[in-house]
Amino acid sequence: GKTFRWKGEYGYQLNEAQTLETHLNVFESFKPSLPQSYRDSEGVFLANINPELQTDVLNQVTSPKIIACDTMNFWISGKRDALLKTLEHVDILIINDGEARQLAMEANLVKAARIIRSYGP
Repeated sequence: GKTFRWKGEYGYQLNEAQTLETHLNVFESFKPSLPQSYRDSEGVFLANINPELQTDVLNQVTSPKIIACDTMNFWISGKRDALLKTLEHVDILIINDGEARQLAMEANLVKAARIIRSYGP
């Protein structure tokens, strides 16, 4: 099947992108299953996928010491509750300024960062 595809534009502010298209394609029916040898990993990186799938991956790992997560505006607006549930376990979140403002529902980035930090462990 076709892979996930995102199309966007960056203007003067390179720390914010404008999404033009998002095509989930094979991610719409993707169900990740970790091999047994990965389930005791100390570090976990949750790539930019449906936050429900990110939580499914986390539930397969026994006791990670550090968890990093990537997400995007598509999931922030479409799966907000699931994303917030995932973020309860996340130590490092990788998002841009626009996504931070959207996630925190706060225009001031310093305040947004404080709000987002309150979502995690």
